[in-house]
Amino acid sequence: EIIVLYENHPPTFEVQTNLDVLENSGQTVEQGFVFNISRGRPDEEYQDLTFNVAEIGDSSSLGTTLGLGLFLEAPSIDQDGVLRFTLQPNVFGSADFSVW
Repeated sequence: EIIVLYENHPPTFEVQTNLDVLENSGQTVEQGFVFNISRGRPDEEYQDLTFNVAEIGDSSSLGTTLGLGLFLEAPSIDQDGVLRFTLQPNVFGSADFSVW
């Protein structure tokens, strides 16, 4: 007897490398931040995707705070690749994130 088992093909995607926003811009919604999204083989297109977003470093006008100083609402990405976050008022700087 030969049994052929199902193999899951993991999703693939690309992420925009940089995004510049202005201080005091409030909520940001960036369409297509994650793009070329493939859920796997054609028979796996029904699967829901979850993008995990984790901060790996930052620098802001408040010092290094791992994003707590930059964001009122932390960055998140929906299954269609749309990035959302809300900035603190009167704060500027940068933050680096990992997306998987």
